[in-house]
Amino acid sequence: MRSAANNPFNPGFGDADVWVERPEQLGVIHSMVDRAVTGAKQAPRLIEQERGYGKTTLLAAVEDYVHDWAPGAIVVRVAAVDGEPFTALFVSRLVAALRHASAAAELVGAVTDALSRIRQVRLAGVLDVALDDGGVDQPASIALLDALGRLGEAARADGDRPVVLLLDEAHVIDPQSLRAVFTALQEVINRPDGSGRVLPFAVLLAGLPGLRSRFKQHRVTFGERCRDLELDRLDDEAIRDALLRFERFNEQGVRFAPDAIERLIEECDGHPHVFQLLGEGAWDATPDADVITVADVEAGLASSRRERSRIAAARLSGLTEAQLAWLAAAAELDDDERTLTAICRGYRGNPKATAADCGSLGSALLTAGVIRPSPDSRRIRFALRGMREHLRT
Repeated sequence: MRSAANNPFNPGFGDADVWVERPEQLGVIHSMVDRAVTGAKQAPRLIEQERGYGKTTLLAAVEDYVHDWAPGAIVVRVAAVDGEPFTALFVSRLVAALRHASAAAELVGAVTDALSRIRQVRLAGVLDVALDDGGVDQPASIALLDALGRLGEAARADGDRPVVLLLDEAHVIDPQSLRAVFTALQEVINRPDGSGRVLPFAVLLAGLPGLRSRFKQHRVTFGERCRDLELDRLDDEAIRDALLRFERFNEQGVRFAPDAIERLIEECDGHPHVFQLLGEGAWDATPDADVITVADVEAGLASSRRERSRIAAARLSGLTEAQLAWLAAAAELDDDERTLTAICRGYRGNPKATAADCGSLGSALLTAGVIRPSPDSRRIRFALRGMREHLRT
């Protein structure tokens, strides 16, 4: 029997039970792990995307997949917390990952010794060392570089074990830690070992838009050296595949009717958080049934309307009055009518206006990810399906 207690959909909780594959992104990250093993140079990867697009879910999946790709990998997954010193949190997770990976006691001791030279870390109490042990304090970046270097060299010597660093919520890392941690990482990931290969690190960061600019603001060049890893809407076929095999995500044997799958795909429009919202509502709609129907999906649409409107409002926050007016004109048009020219005519109130008369309004909103081209590239679609409804209310 379906109930709220056994609902496998969990919008807003990051690590989703109902996992829709991200083959392109997983392929890139798999290649990063392979390059770490072989010692090839590579740039860190950076995901900048709004909330609700599955950054945390992807990192959680990578943490699981890495051990299939490279048995023996050392995986450090850590999420920054606003207002807390990230250096101490990073150190705590690093030492815990070493112990979880059954690293040699000598290595754990050497890494802990290096990290204990950071006074902020000793004050945080995340290591089993005394606050005042008579040791010499070092700048955090130097101590971190020493610790990470020891780790990389030991991992290389121990059968080319990759060290995979997954850093989430990076946009809230405090400035002091931003400089210390990423100055150390920037140097250690390019450090050669005794054979001339670089140390076996693969680094992936995720955060909200503006993260790269934040690195620049605090004079840290690490962000400029990262390569982007695009994370956009879910692929329709990937959603369809997940829901056709929905029984693997629940112990109650519940499945989706084919037409319910198509309706959910249409309404979520590839947005991961909306997918979870609609799925949650559809599951809860009819507790005594073992098939989720179109009627259940419609119930999920109704129950999630306010939340979807809030998501749309958040996406529009910070836009200029001119941009909002342009979007309002776009919202008055049906999908098959929404060309740049038609939008500009509505915005200007001039039936003879052309797209050029609206300047860069459309291109700026495309760059910001508020709108996107239709599949035929001739028309404009809203990035969120509920955005049109929100703009018209």
